[in-house]
Amino acid sequence: MTWDGKSRGTVTGYKIFLYLLKLGGSGSAYFVAFFIALYFFIVHTKASNAQVEYFHDRLGYGWFKARIHAIKNFHVFAKTILDRMGILSEIFQGYTCTYDGRDRLEKDLGHDSGLLLISTHMGNFEIAGYFLDDFPADINIVSIDQEVAGIKEYFESISTETKLPNIIYLKEDGSHIFEMAAALRRKECVCVTGDRFVEGGKTLTATFLGKEAKFPSGPFEIAARLDVPVAFCSCMKGKGREYHFYGRIIGGEGKTPQNILEAYIRGLEEMIEKYPLQWFNFYKFWQL
Repeated sequence: MTWDGKSRGTVTGYKIFLYLLKLGGSGSAYFVAFFIALYFFIVHTKASNAQVEYFHDRLGYGWFKARIHAIKNFHVFAKTILDRMGILSEIFQGYTCTYDGRDRLEKDLGHDSGLLLISTHMGNFEIAGYFLDDFPADINIVSIDQEVAGIKEYFESISTETKLPNIIYLKEDGSHIFEMAAALRRKECVCVTGDRFVEGGKTLTATFLGKEAKFPSGPFEIAARLDVPVAFCSCMKGKGREYHFYGRIIGGEGKTPQNILEAYIRGLEEMIEKYPLQWFNFYKFWQL
């Protein structure tokens, strides 16, 4: 089982979530989301088996504990979606965010180019724009999934004041590279994810959580070629209405794709150690 390049979320699903939020607030929505998460765990066996293997094989949990945590994993994922919708529609109020490494990112934006961010399918990076509303640069997100266009339009329709990131779609002719370069020349941030690849695409292999895994080579090759600062970033859900933003400048001798990947993995493993329930890849990541 590999990732097929498409997200499972639909506009209809998000509309249902928004209805739950308006009907009963965050508490009721979180409660209903647990049963939705349980349904997905039972029905979507490929995704649930992948998460059980993640907790059992990579984190060393017993089989029963791994299954319980896999259900919790689905539930936390649903909560992050609800948070995103509640914040953008202003149904939720009083959210706070702590910042770890943001000052270094802003310092590196003072150079003659923008900043390349390599994020991950952990936490709730989509909502980072809300907490980085005063960040001194526009944010562009590179996406392989054309289906997010309709979802982005829906979020824009419910958003009150929060400015959503611009989407740059990956294209077979490679023209997205020029869009990324243009954004960086404008001293903007370009964000790519480094932990999903499509079957048949070029990959790099590295040890991640004790076992070799494949990563898409594109983000790390671009990071090595472009003369811009590169950073690992994530936005993680804390307790209640609290989030934590992390930014780590990626160095590495020689700035080769492999060195950048290994620095990225160190940041990813740091987040998993702190937030094991917030790994949201839902496919057999270590299947070589």
